Amino acid sequence: MKNHFISAALLVWCNAVFSFKGFEAFLFSDDCPANAPCSCLGPADHALILCSNNQLTSVPQFHSSQLHSKELNIFLNDNKLTTIPNYVFRSLASMNAASIHLQLDSNMINYIASNAFDGIENVITILQLQNNRLTSVPEAVGNLHSLNYLDITHNPFKYLGISVMSGIGLSLKTLYIDLSPFPVWPTELISLRRLEHLTISSIPYTAMNSSDFRGFENTLITLNIEESPRLKKIPCAITRLSQLKSLYLDYFSQLGANDSSIFENCTQQSRSVSSFTLEHSNMTTFPDVFNFFPSLTSLNLLGNSLEIIEAEKIPPGNRLAEIDLASNNFKRIPSALNKMKYLSHLDLTNNDIVSVEDVDLSGLSQLQELSLSDNPVRYISTHTFDNNKQLTTLNLANTNLRILPAAVTSLAHLTDIDFSGVHIMCSCEMSYLKSWNITSILSFDGVCANTQTNLKNYITASLKLCP
Repeated sequence: MKNHFISAALLVWCNAVFSFKGFEAFLFSDDCPANAPCSCLGPADHALILCSNNQLTSVPQFHSSQLHSKELNIFLNDNKLTTIPNYVFRSLASMNAASIHLQLDSNMINYIASNAFDGIENVITILQLQNNRLTSVPEAVGNLHSLNYLDITHNPFKYLGISVMSGIGLSLKTLYIDLSPFPVWPTELISLRRLEHLTISSIPYTAMNSSDFRGFENTLITLNIEESPRLKKIPCAITRLSQLKSLYLDYFSQLGANDSSIFENCTQQSRSVSSFTLEHSNMTTFPDVFNFFPSLTSLNLLGNSLEIIEAEKIPPGNRLAEIDLASNNFKRIPSALNKMKYLSHLDLTNNDIVSVEDVDLSGLSQLQELSLSDNPVRYISTHTFDNNKQLTTLNLANTNLRILPAAVTSLAHLTDIDFSGVHIMCSCEMSYLKSWNITSILSFDGVCANTQTNLKNYITASLKLCP
């Protein structure tokens, strides 16, 4: 699932501004370079021109402003724009912005004139064009020599344009692209010599060539491939990305049908990859990830159909620190996890685990965070956490426990524990908790089902009255 982190960050910033008591001081509407229905917001160093969701059919007329902004954000998204004419942003050059984020996504744009960005072409660093009707990347984009972030997903492209890609090839670091219109890999991407973060969606073919990442094979750090169910294997081309740290795959339903390896017949490993995600891909067998990514420290297999982890697939000496196994079909905590001696974060949310036994977590001496929420857990044995002395966060929300397990009393470093949604029947039957020192627990969620008393208050106050 694509994460437009820039828009989200700006939304958080806007909310923070409006929650500030003296927010009027941040408004510059008296010198706003755009007329109604647009509005302006922000301090001088981070100005926003807000024109989103106004049913605009043409770009509003901008005019000069005396305000000088270090970072200028122009929101024209979610309107009905069809064309971006020449010189429409030229007046905004008066603001002397060092960086401009231009959001034109979710319109009906089918044409952008070659001089549309004249006046600000040297300071546009972020451009969002997704969800429009462009059949090629406009020539005007090729003039943006400071562009480092570009989103062109969900446009009916016929070609990208080698001159445009060359124009931004030495500045672009982040690209979002939808490959569904392309029957083969677009060779124009070879011009992106400094690309670090690539998100691809909807690859329409069943395999990739070893040369598909040529041009940025030594610069790419993160690679996300989403909603490409026709790919049958993870391509060997990925193992040739020498600087790749993070690989994210989502909705690869063909991989789950593989009885052996999920990778092509690769001859080399990728020792640079430390984080691997394979979500919602119908995996029924634990994948052979360590054979190709021996340096993994983070593994995410959320939303598959795993029931077991074969011990032989977990190599000795592995350095895995985080594993997400949420929303699978585990009936118990896999014993193979105990081979992950450096594991600090374990997520088993939303599985079918009914009980937790003494040996289940015995090898995880470095475990700091554990989530077993949304499992039908009814029983946790007394010595379950004896070897988990570093555990600080324990989530048992929405389980089927009826009493607090005595095992939690051995967790001296616990700071967060969650029993919300659990039907705990508070009574003197839990007197074994009277000696539990819970003063260091900062967050203790949950209430007694029979009295609605906060669990922490019950333990510290009411249990003292028990014999």
